[in-house]
Amino acid sequence: MKAYIIRHGESNYKQEKAPTLADASDLTPAGIETVLDTAEDMARLINPEIKINLLSSPYARTLETSSLIQKVLSTKGLTLPEIQINECLGEVKNFDWTLFTELLKDRQINPHNQSPIEYFRRDFLHNLSDEVKRSLGSELLQKINNIENYLSCLNRFQGCLDSLEGDSVLVTHEGLTGKYIEMAAGKCNKTPYLGKGKYFVLENQGSEWKPLIVPEGAIQYE
Repeated sequence: MKAYIIRHGESNYKQEKAPTLADASDLTPAGIETVLDTAEDMARLINPEIKINLLSSPYARTLETSSLIQKVLSTKGLTLPEIQINECLGEVKNFDWTLFTELLKDRQINPHNQSPIEYFRRDFLHNLSDEVKRSLGSELLQKINNIENYLSCLNRFQGCLDSLEGDSVLVTHEGLTGKYIEMAAGKCNKTPYLGKGKYFVLENQGSEWKPLIVPEGAIQYE
C-alpha cells in the first residue's frame, strides 16, 4: 500500500478553513503551477487500474491543492472518489507563525539560535525553564502552552496513515511530515523539510511506513 504525501502549494494565507471545497481559493499563481506540475509527475506513478483515495486537511490552501490534484489525475483516467476532508491532516493546532518567529528572536527562549522548523521539531517551546516561563507572563505562556506540540502532530499524521484502506493521496502541512522527511533525507547538517507543492511517496512495509520515492527537489533545507 502506498501513500502519496503532498504539502499544499504556496499560499496567500488569507483563508483558514474554507466553508466548502468550491470556496477554497488561497494559492498564489506560482503555488498553483507547482501543484499542477506535481500532479502530472505523480500521475505517472499511479496504477490507473487501482482506485485511489484523496484525503485533505480542511484548510483552504490544502483543499485548493486537493482540487487541482483531483482534476489532473481525473484527466489521466485514474479512478478517484470525492475528496475526503480529514481533520487529522490539519495544520498545527493554535499555531501562530508571527508569534512563533518573534519568540525565537528572544535569546532566553532560543539560546542556540535554532531555525524555526528545527526548534518546533525538538519541541523546545514546551520545555522552557521555570525561570524563562516566569519572565514571559501568564498570558503569553498560555498562548505557548496552547500550541500543539510536535509529538501530537506526528501521532495525528501516523493515525491517518495507519487507518488508510488502499493507496491514497494525502494533502497536508509541513508540520506533520517531519519524521518521514528526516528519514528520507538521511543524516545531514541542515534541517530537511518538504517544499511547498511538493510530494514524496511512502510504502507500508509490514507494520511500518517507509519512504519509497522522493522526487528531485521535493526535499528542501533550512
